[in-house]
Amino acid sequence: MRRRIVVAVVVLSMLGFTGVAEASTVHVHCRSSALVNAIVVANATPGTTLSLTPGCVYKLHSAVTAGDGLPQMTSTTTIVGHGATIVRKSATQFRVFDIGLGGNVSIRSLKIKGGYAPDGPVGAAGGGILNSGTLVLRHVTLAHNRAGASTAGLPGGAGGAIFNGFGATLRVIRSRIVGNRAGMGGIGAPPASGGYGGGIFSDGTLEINHTTIAHNDTGSPGAAPALGGLGGGIYLANATSVTISHSLITRNTAVAGGQGGGIYNGGVALVVVPVKTRIARNRPDNCAPAGSVAHCSH
Repeated sequence: MRRRIVVAVVVLSMLGFTGVAEASTVHVHCRSSALVNAIVVANATPGTTLSLTPGCVYKLHSAVTAGDGLPQMTSTTTIVGHGATIVRKSATQFRVFDIGLGGNVSIRSLKIKGGYAPDGPVGAAGGGILNSGTLVLRHVTLAHNRAGASTAGLPGGAGGAIFNGFGATLRVIRSRIVGNRAGMGGIGAPPASGGYGGGIFSDGTLEINHTTIAHNDTGSPGAAPALGGLGGGIYLANATSVTISHSLITRNTAVAGGQGGGIYNGGVALVVVPVKTRIARNRPDNCAPAGSVAHCSH
């Protein structure tokens, strides 16, 4: 048995991370290749915890699949960031995380920065994270991510920081979503509107708690007379179930004639817990349509 454990440690070290498989924890060295390999291991071993190097900046220089800087996550996995940062450092456009249908992922103490879902006829969604499964974020910062622009006469991509898809579940706890942007609309004939949800676009279950969503923008239109997108901070689609509590949504913008600088409600029954929740100083309005978001002045 001792010999088998030693062999396992050697193999993991050769791949760029350490840890005994029996403990279900992988310590990820401060290299992007090690992070990619660790996610491959986690996909094959449900229940794995990836422990990142404290303070490391994992620089992603290329996509591992079309549009994704890291392998799609398809298993039950925990990522403990220890204050690390994952950043796109490339002229190539790709988002950072892609949580697949089978993914049940928890991320904490991590910064996700500079993701760019690719431009295309329809701009790609989810500049920082595309979520189709279950995702829990704790003490996570998403900054300066953006959805893709349309290269045709179609709307820009949705979800500058996070796109939470139909049937998916997203919980954001004690986190910050700042300085993200949805995609630019296409300049075809006629030109198209900008993308929706500069911070978050949600078409699934959404819970926000003790979180700041600030300085995010919708996508700009391709050209007049098209308008900017809806929901500078958050766009809520029809299938969304939402709870927001103890949070701050401020200084987000729906640009160029868009609506819902803070939140745009696309037709759901929104529940906002009023205790210490503030939606203020968003442009051109805090919430739209008027009266559609409880405890939010227009």
